Amino acid sequence: MEHQERTRIPAFWEHPAFWLLMAVLVRLIYLFEQSATSVLFSQQLLDEAELARTARDLLSGAGFGHEPLFKAPLYPVFLAAVMAVTGNAWFFVVRLIQHVLGACLVGMAWDSVRRMLPPGRETRIASVAAAALLTFYGPLIRLEDRLILDFLVVFLQSGLIWALIAMATGSAPGAARKWVLVASVFAMLAWLTRPTITPVLPFIALWIVGVGLLPRHWNSRALRRRLISAAIFVSLPLIAMLAVGARNASVGGEWMILPWQGGYNFYEANRQGASGKFLAQSDFSMAETGNPTRELALRGFQQAIQRGEIEPPEEHFFSAIDSFWMNKAKEDVLDAPGAWLGLMLRKALFLPSEREIFNFESYEIHRNASVILRWMPFDFGVLWPFALASIATLALLARGRRRLMALCWLYGGLLGGAIALYYVSGRLRMPLVFPAVILAAVGLVKSATLVRDHRHRLLAVAYVGLLLVGIGMSWGDWWGVRSESFRYADFTRMSNAAFRAGDAQRALEYADEAEVERPGYPAVPQLRGQALYALGRFDEAADEFEKSMAVMPADPVAPYNLGVIEYYERDDPAKALPLFLEAVKRQPSYHQAAWRAAMASMRLGDWERARTVLMPYLRNEAADPPLLLATALAAWHCHVGAAERAAALQAYVQRASGKSGVEEFRADLERMELSQCLGESPAT
Repeated sequence: MEHQERTRIPAFWEHPAFWLLMAVLVRLIYLFEQSATSVLFSQQLLDEAELARTARDLLSGAGFGHEPLFKAPLYPVFLAAVMAVTGNAWFFVVRLIQHVLGACLVGMAWDSVRRMLPPGRETRIASVAAAALLTFYGPLIRLEDRLILDFLVVFLQSGLIWALIAMATGSAPGAARKWVLVASVFAMLAWLTRPTITPVLPFIALWIVGVGLLPRHWNSRALRRRLISAAIFVSLPLIAMLAVGARNASVGGEWMILPWQGGYNFYEANRQGASGKFLAQSDFSMAETGNPTRELALRGFQQAIQRGEIEPPEEHFFSAIDSFWMNKAKEDVLDAPGAWLGLMLRKALFLPSEREIFNFESYEIHRNASVILRWMPFDFGVLWPFALASIATLALLARGRRRLMALCWLYGGLLGGAIALYYVSGRLRMPLVFPAVILAAVGLVKSATLVRDHRHRLLAVAYVGLLLVGIGMSWGDWWGVRSESFRYADFTRMSNAAFRAGDAQRALEYADEAEVERPGYPAVPQLRGQALYALGRFDEAADEFEKSMAVMPADPVAPYNLGVIEYYERDDPAKALPLFLEAVKRQPSYHQAAWRAAMASMRLGDWERARTVLMPYLRNEAADPPLLLATALAAWHCHVGAAERAAALQAYVQRASGKSGVEEFRADLERMELSQCLGESPAT
């Protein structure tokens, strides 16, 4: 029988190539489906817009700016490299690369399971189970389609686990050393993508020393070999940390190893009243600059200075911001430790939830809208119970294989804790999927032994008990997490994306869907207004913008849009001017509102007001106003003194590029009989 087992020809579905091909095929079909149907495919919002803008800054030579890093740097570098090679097709190619990497995870899982079990039927079944779980894991396929760093985190951290398993099962010390180096590369790249893995790395090094390469007998030579392997593992992540710190010190003047967004995110995730699931951003659907987190962190810090709560820092400004928010988080935790422990308990139950907890989108909307995702049977609610139940099968494994299971639990437990200190959104927990797949697959095949062998009856009871506990954790409606709906929020985001994509009718339909899901949601009037404007229904659009101004008193977009209607469609600059000024008051960095306020002032003959509005932007060397603001300055310089005229022309020369701004603005200049300014403009 043993000879027959060894010489048996595997079925086609037992080959890893079959599952790699299947994984690629499923993902390619999904990629082309999304490119043809999704309004989000070519529109970047929130984190996507922020990362894409950073990538373009890198390509333009601006780098990461003149301050310490706000976010980890690797993903923007990846985007910039793809942009440089593929041009305007970058958003398709990035997704293609991510889908291919997602298929590679299938091969990594197959190989990891094969190494964790001895050759035979059980190994083949477990390998197929692991490959199938990742091939048809719908939330992961959806994440691969997003232009955010989370999937790259999943791939790199999963590669780390795969390399460590290969290292621990290597037959020769030289081969093990090579796999340690591979693991170190994955760890370094993962840290440069998201530093949440930082507290996990030293424990993995300890695992390498004390467990991962443990021979049958301790001796000084073996210990020295393990210490060298652990040193190799931590070396590249440490080099990356030092490089980031040196960059921040040389460019921004502050030695900071971790991105300075960490303090604010830690506060929002642990403050009293936090949900623990995601960072709530009420204005996410309308943000022009992408993710508003940076502005929120700065604004809160500056307001604390104005209230006299803290002294303005004399140096190390961004370190002070990070420390300010971190200290506020500690104060909230220490003021109500019981409430914080309750929050952590909620996070512990939210983390393995079957629900793909909302953060950047509502998964069920996109699953229902996709033919491919609708047929993907696996999610974390299927995965977690079997992964948890695998604990009962540890005793059935050989000692060396137990160490590998221990690695998966060590990594999963530590990383899960690090994630829970921040947010347990579905996309943030996704790096836990790979070790959970391995645990579930190995435990599942070993559970058959528990059923067959009556000597393991107690272990069989334990397996069923843990399976039921896992089901309860994943499928229980803890604190209403599975019954709450955020569909309205995603419909608003999709409405904004459809509007930007030029599909106004679809934008209006999505806005109406959001209103049905949550009547009175503040973002809806704004979205309906911009869709109606694009459809030429100006009076209806104006009514919606007026509603938006009332329900979103801090939002600058509604008064700006209403001003556009008054200025261009109703030809009433007198009514448009106060609306543009209100938009500038609500958001001083709103450059479009500023230059339109200046143009309205010029049409009314109020050159002094135009001068007052524009001077802050002209004098601010760090400002990067749009090209049309520079064109407004070119018109304005015809009516000011020589010094300011020269400054305006200098700003225009520095910031203008080509004639696009002039051509777009020509109608306004001709309307004010200022077209002679075009003849004096350097761009013409």
